[in-house]
Amino acid sequence: MKFQFLFLALTISLASAANVQPEDSPSIMEGDHAAHLKGWTDPSIQTHCDIPFDTPLETCAAEQTSAFSPEDEIAIVGAGVSGLTMAYLLKKKGFNNVHLLEKKAYPGGYAQTVYYGDSSIPHERGTCYTLGRYECLLQMANEFFVTPVRFPKDKSEARYGDSQSLGNVNSFWFWYLNNNLGFKLTSLQEFAGVVLAALGKYRGLYFEIMGDGEYLFPATRPTPEKMALLNVTMLELLTDNDCTALIPYLYVGQTYQGYGFLDSIPALYGLMWFSPSMVDQVRANVMQQATPPGISASMLKEGYGGLMRRVAKGMNISFNVDITQIRRDDDKVYIDYTDEQNAENRASYDHLIVTTRMPATLDMFANVYPEEKALFEKLQARELTMAHVAMNFSNKIPIMYQFEGADTWEPNKVSMIRNDQKMLFYDLEYNPDEPDIRAVLTETDPSTSNVDLEAILTQHLADEGVESSEFLSMDRYEYHSAFTTEEIALGLPWDLRDLQGKYRTWYAGSYASFESVADVMDYNMQLIQTELCNTNTIVDLDEELESCIESCEMGTGGTAENMAASLTEIHSSVIVLLATVSLILW
Repeated sequence: MKFQFLFLALTISLASAANVQPEDSPSIMEGDHAAHLKGWTDPSIQTHCDIPFDTPLETCAAEQTSAFSPEDEIAIVGAGVSGLTMAYLLKKKGFNNVHLLEKKAYPGGYAQTVYYGDSSIPHERGTCYTLGRYECLLQMANEFFVTPVRFPKDKSEARYGDSQSLGNVNSFWFWYLNNNLGFKLTSLQEFAGVVLAALGKYRGLYFEIMGDGEYLFPATRPTPEKMALLNVTMLELLTDNDCTALIPYLYVGQTYQGYGFLDSIPALYGLMWFSPSMVDQVRANVMQQATPPGISASMLKEGYGGLMRRVAKGMNISFNVDITQIRRDDDKVYIDYTDEQNAENRASYDHLIVTTRMPATLDMFANVYPEEKALFEKLQARELTMAHVAMNFSNKIPIMYQFEGADTWEPNKVSMIRNDQKMLFYDLEYNPDEPDIRAVLTETDPSTSNVDLEAILTQHLADEGVESSEFLSMDRYEYHSAFTTEEIALGLPWDLRDLQGKYRTWYAGSYASFESVADVMDYNMQLIQTELCNTNTIVDLDEELESCIESCEMGTGGTAENMAASLTEIHSSVIVLLATVSLILW
């Protein structure tokens, strides 16, 4: 009874901190799980998202310089998510001379949303979710009246491979632990205990390696001891630290979202993705608490494409641009480009921000510096394919998700089938006379032709019970440009961080951090908050007075005593004026 009371107290405390109440679920909530919750007292995270974006930059400290001045002309190559969020954040801080150059005819990059026929259902062609680490993005979305729609957790349905329908993600998780990882769990209460223990260990491990967790990318270079912990894959990190119970969730939350297979993705990227805020979301789901709005999984009702178009309005963007050369010298950055009227242009800027893919963008530079070449030519990308397929099928494929094997990568194998309609409009009835449009995600072999790939995917869908299918779109993306585990252990991501601003250039985009929208925006915020400061320092009148007296003694414009008297009179007048204004306001 004593232990049950302690656990109940902890549960109420956690729920109160999140301003929610735990739902009644005695099968999970009974028992002593207090020992598994020790990790939740670690430092708070994402504090920078609690500050309005238009809060002025801090005043520059002594001998500190700001990378940009508000009057500077800034060029951003690429109007995808990274370029747009960088321009948005800079504008909020008072930097208005920002020009984005975009190769395509529209903004957003991979964040595109389409509507088929007369349907009001948005279908994402790239990034799609907001999870427990998208606090900053949701703050921006709220400003543009874009609505996150939370998933109906109690109604979601998922299935793995050829198994029977398994209900929600927790049910899949429970099933996978017993059937694939050798666990012998007999109840949801036992499942909760095992998972909470692993979550607590993981959260403590995260802070040990990544630091305070304020930003998703740890700006401070890790010590050699922490580098050694990072010199593993994400799968090895989990298994070596008694966090094996988290593997099924990360299959759903990472691999199935296109962010890499656990047996090959470096631990750094896994840690950046599965951040403490996402851990908190998982904890709430496992304990069957009402998930706080800031950490709930959701999709955007207007779509990511809709959000990016709204952010782009009012921005100075040149579309259909073909950049022929970028040259940087000690004073300026010069960009030669052809615009959408096919006219040749040369523009000069004070600074450059590159958000497009590396190392391909290096081809634009007239002068590539050795540090850039050494870093960016090591980046390796994968190919991810997102297809929208109109299907007619039996009831075999579940409502929300169909998951496939995620243990090891197999080229061109479907990893997930997603139902956007049921994510956003669960209660909307289907029209039986119309096919069901679903998103099909797979990591593909770039050498496979589109014709062959469509045939492979069509056969896979047929094996899953799809009676007929029509491919409405198929987008193949170069995805997740990244360093290897060994290169991370050598410190290359922090070498890139140290390079920021050196050649009048910032390097942003997923290649500098991680592929997700949350990481890209977060890295932009980190650059702005750490590399920029307000140069308009507050003048100390007493110091200015003394300084002027000393300088006057050396000059010819009257005696020092007369100048001191005049300045003292001015000083007194200013004080009287300020006092008068204060009384009026009061």
